[in-house]
Amino acid sequence: MYDSKVIINKIKIDGTNHEPFCEFDGMQFSAHIINNCLLIAPEFLGDHSGATPMLFDLQTKKKTDLDFGFEEKVYSSVPVAQFKVHDNKIYFAYSKGGYDEYPNELYCCDADGKNAKLIVKDDVFSYDISGDKTVYMTNSGDVYLCDLDGKNAKKLFKDERTHNIYYVNNKIYYRHLYNSTLYQYDEQGNKSAVPEAAGDDTPFILDGETAYLFTNSSDNSKFKFLNLITGEQIFFPAFDAPIYHFSTVNNWIFFTVIEDSGLDNTYSIYRIKKGGEKSTKCPKPTHSTAL
Repeated sequence: MYDSKVIINKIKIDGTNHEPFCEFDGMQFSAHIINNCLLIAPEFLGDHSGATPMLFDLQTKKKTDLDFGFEEKVYSSVPVAQFKVHDNKIYFAYSKGGYDEYPNELYCCDADGKNAKLIVKDDVFSYDISGDKTVYMTNSGDVYLCDLDGKNAKKLFKDERTHNIYYVNNKIYYRHLYNSTLYQYDEQGNKSAVPEAAGDDTPFILDGETAYLFTNSSDNSKFKFLNLITGEQIFFPAFDAPIYHFSTVNNWIFFTVIEDSGLDNTYSIYRIKKGGEKSTKCPKPTHSTAL
């Protein structure tokens, strides 16, 4: 077990009023807001550096560990990962074997982690949720579209596996594990590359109909807005440092910039309006910050 203490700080959207909120042990984790709580969840199945699933009340800071009713543990943690929050529900993948080579079933539970229900009994490799639909890719590359409860599943196509699969505006967007091209499929199975995104080999995030992409090279980093519907592109000012950890809040994008090299990197939080205006640096907290 890695000994890594993580401190989560609260910060206003304008970058002020830093204050420590909670701390826990873990390395690879994701954070989500649901029902006035902060959900901390492991990113990878069977990863001994992952955080134990837990909820922190945003008002009282009370911590609740989650096991979702499963008795099996891997490295003292429940073998769950790939968490998403949608319509006040928590979605996640569960592996009885605890590792990616075992079949991963898709579950849904209430906001408090109770009443976990199996919705997709298949070998789920990746998935996304939008509106009243779920799209998921199996370990063999088959892509299905189904209702939120897993019913009415329909196979759409088969392709190479990817962790980055998104469903927006009735289209599926993804990148292969070892291919930088951004592809899109419609629900009829028609495939095409998104030419405006060619050459971007880093992950992207979706917010409504817009994909936020960025280049990340050793000598220059820059954001790029790409509207998936119109093809419009807006470029942000460049940074002479790697950019990581995107989050969108209202009309803002927050991101982390690594400003120093070496073993002890300095991480700074920046924010920028979605219209592409000049970014501003948020004041540094007195404690370590994680996005």
